[in-house]
Amino acid sequence: MTEPTITPELVAKHNLTPEEYAHAKEILGRTPSHTELGIFSVMWSEHCSYKNTRPLLKTFPTKSPKILVGAGEENAGIIDIGDGIAIAFKIESHNHPSAVEPFQGATTGVGGIVRDIFTMGARPVCAVNSLRFGPITEAGEGENPALANNRRLFAGVVSGIAHYGNCFGIPTVAGEVYFDPTYQGNPLVNAFCLGVLRHEQITRGAAKGVGNPVFYVGPATGRDGLAGAAFASQDLTEESSEQQRGAVQVGDPFMEKLVCEACLELLATGVVAGMQDMGAAGLTCSTCETAARAGTGIEIELDKVPQRAPNMSSYEIMLSESQERMLIVVHKGQEDAVKKIFDKWDLPSSSPTPATWSSATVAKSWPISPRKRSRTNPPSTTAKPGNPLISQPCAPSGWTALPTPPPRWPTWKNCSRGRALPRKTGSIANTITRCATARSCCPAATPLSSASRPIPSP
Repeated sequence: MTEPTITPELVAKHNLTPEEYAHAKEILGRTPSHTELGIFSVMWSEHCSYKNTRPLLKTFPTKSPKILVGAGEENAGIIDIGDGIAIAFKIESHNHPSAVEPFQGATTGVGGIVRDIFTMGARPVCAVNSLRFGPITEAGEGENPALANNRRLFAGVVSGIAHYGNCFGIPTVAGEVYFDPTYQGNPLVNAFCLGVLRHEQITRGAAKGVGNPVFYVGPATGRDGLAGAAFASQDLTEESSEQQRGAVQVGDPFMEKLVCEACLELLATGVVAGMQDMGAAGLTCSTCETAARAGTGIEIELDKVPQRAPNMSSYEIMLSESQERMLIVVHKGQEDAVKKIFDKWDLPSSSPTPATWSSATVAKSWPISPRKRSRTNPPSTTAKPGNPLISQPCAPSGWTALPTPPPRWPTWKNCSRGRALPRKTGSIANTITRCATARSCCPAATPLSSASRPIPSP
C-alpha cells in the first residue's frame, strides 16, 4: 500500500501547527511517515496531551489525604470514603462527535467514561450528564432551520445517553440541560460515571513487568473513529463536521457489558499487572500510556490485532478508535487463566503485544502478498533491550536507497522515548518523542545510534 506524500496540506489536515511539525522532524531527524504523522497528531492533540489547558488544570485543588488516585494520574480519580471503600469517578466531554452524529456521539461518550471506571477495578453504579444546546423554541410563527437542527441534536444526544446506560445496565441518576445561543450547532455533552471498589482492588494502567504478555480484548478494530482524538481537538465548522463524520465511533453497549464483567472477574484473580481501555487515539494511546507509566517499552505485532476490514494499513490500525476494546497486561505464565475467562464471556482476544521490555515501543507489521500474509524469513537482526532500534529506512524517506529486500520481510515501526518535549505538549506525548519507520528491512540493517540512549526516568 502506497503511503501519501507528506505535504504542508497533509500536515495541516492532521491539525499540527508548522512549529509542531518542525519539532517532530527535529525529533526524528527526518520527515515522518504517514503513520508517524498520525501518531504525532493524536498524541499532541488537546484531547490527549492537554497542551493548552494543562496550566489551568494545575490551578485546581487536587491534594488531600482522602485522595487515593489523583487527577491526571490514571483513567479516573479515586477517593476514600471510609471503611476501606472508595469511589472512582470521572467526567469527560464528547462534544464534536455529538455535533456530527448526536446519537452515536453521545453513546460512545457514555461508553468511554464507563470503561475508565471499571479499568480502575471499580464496578460502575451510576451515570450523570451535563448538557448544553442552542435554543429549541422561538416566539413567533415559522420554522427556523437552526432551531430544527438544535432539536435534532437534543433528541439524538438524550436518546444516545439513555440507550447506552439502559443496555449496559447502569442508571442515569441525574443530569442537567441548558439552552443558549452560544451553543448553536455545537453542543456540550459531558458524561460522568461513578464506581465503587475496595482499596485493595485499585488497578493501575501500567505495563509493569518486563516480559509480561499484553492482551487485546474486545471486538475487532475497524475504520470507525479514525483519528477521533485529533478531530475532537480542532475547531468545528459545517465543512469539517461533514468531512469528519467517519471520526465518530460506533458503540455496542452489550459488548461493553461483557467486557466489564470479564475484566472485573479477571482482576479478582490477581493475574493482571495493568489495564487500559483503548479510548482516544486507540491502540496508539493505550500502548504509549501503559508503557510510559511503567517506564518501559512495549512491543506490538499489528498483524495479530483483530481487524474488521481487509487490508487495513498500520495508520488505520494504530489510530482507529473502535469502541469496547481493552489492553490488559498479564503476569507471565497466566495466559491460560486469562483465556479461560475471556472464553467464558464469549469475548474475542489476542496477544498482539507478546512482551514488554525496557527500551522502546515497537510496532511491527508484515507486508501483504497477493495470496496471503507470511511471517517467515524475518530479519536476522531483531530489536532487543540493549539495542532497541534496529531498522534502516529506504527511499523515499530521506535515506539512501538500499537493495530491494525479499518480499516477505517485515516492516518495522519503532518508537522510543527520547528528550523531553516542550512543556505544552504534556507528559503523555513524551512516549513518542523518537520514532523511525522503515518501508522495508535490509540484510545490513544497523541500529540507529540516537536510539541507544537510555530512557529517562518518568
